[in-house]
Amino acid sequence: MTYTSSTIQEFLAGIYPFDRLSSAARAELSTQCQWLRYRIGQAIVTREKMPACVGIIYEGKARLIGYVPHLQEPVTLKLLQPGEMLGWVGLVRGVPCETAFASVETICLVLSAENFLAVLQRELPLANAFQNQCTLIEVFDLLSAELARQAISSVNLKELALKAQSEAVICNLLPGRVSYLA
Repeated sequence: MTYTSSTIQEFLAGIYPFDRLSSAARAELSTQCQWLRYRIGQAIVTREKMPACVGIIYEGKARLIGYVPHLQEPVTLKLLQPGEMLGWVGLVRGVPCETAFASVETICLVLSAENFLAVLQRELPLANAFQNQCTLIEVFDLLSAELARQAISSVNLKELALKAQSEAVICNLLPGRVSYLA
């Protein structure tokens, strides 16, 4: 299959939150994107290092992996489908946290970390959409840390995270001491 700039623009127009961009902004963004193919089992992102790019699955699937702290065993949290994004969480939060592997041959539309962060600087609605979105891996990591702190290991962490994600809220705090949180 041949991928063109118009293919990229059409694809981005159907992906939240890129669907919030103007046609002109999507056209400009499409010139900065490229296609990457991942083999079965190849890492797309890893929690050990900051992502070099943001990827959107175009074809194929990927397994989003979480690690149970006391076991350090990988747990498949979700089978990511076309249209789902990887790498942005670490870049937006400033902390690498995602691990995902291609579960079949997978093609991703990728945007370099530098270009992604530049787009967020220019497009405030896009930046707000990413900053206010709570992801499954964030919920999983927070719950696993809290349950490890309390020495609770009998909970199905994956199920708990899946249930909690729908009610999770992102709260961005300014640096310094917080005396009250409503």
